[in-house]
Amino acid sequence: VAAGDLLISGVYESEKKKGNQFAHARGEYIAQVTEPFTLTVSRSQSSKIYTGETVYRSLHFFGLKLPLTFGKPPETECDLSVQSNYFHLNGKELPVGITETTAKAYRMQTKTLSDSELTALCKAETEKKLKEEFAHVQILSRQIDYSLKENSATAEGTLLCLEDIGEEVRLKIKKK
Repeated sequence: VAAGDLLISGVYESEKKKGNQFAHARGEYIAQVTEPFTLTVSRSQSSKIYTGETVYRSLHFFGLKLPLTFGKPPETECDLSVQSNYFHLNGKELPVGITETTAKAYRMQTKTLSDSELTALCKAETEKKLKEEFAHVQILSRQIDYSLKENSATAEGTLLCLEDIGEEVRLKIKKK
C-alpha cells in the first residue's frame, strides 16, 4: 500500500438506479509500519529553585483598580498566576471584585550530569516521549540504542508499530 491509494470507498453501483451511487464510508486500515525514533538530552540541565512567594491583592470597583497590597509584582525571575473573583448578585456578575496575583520568585540552578545520571535521564525521557508521541499506536517491538557524547546523550532507533494508516478524504464530484 502506498500513500494516496484508495482502500475504502463509498462509491457503489445500484441495481435500482442508473450510474454510480455515493455514500459516506469510514473504516480503519491497520498496518505494520516502521517508525524512526530520535531523542537528544543535554548534559547540562537547568531547573528552577523557588525562593519565596508573595500575594498581591487589588480591588476592582467599576473599572478602577485599587491596590490592597503595597508594591507590585516583579517582572523578572518569577512565575505569576492571576485569579480574579467578582461578586455576584442574583446570578449576575457585578463590576466589583478582588484580583490576587501570586508571584513565586525563583533562581535558576544549572547542574552538569554524570554519565550514569545522563544515561538514566535519557532513558526516562525516551519512555516519556514514547508514551506521548506514540499513544495512538501499538508498539510491537523497538530497537533503541543509547550513545553518550561530551555534551549530550542520544537515543536513536526504530519502532515496529501497528498503526491506522487510513485517511478520511472528502469525495469531490465534478458536475457536468
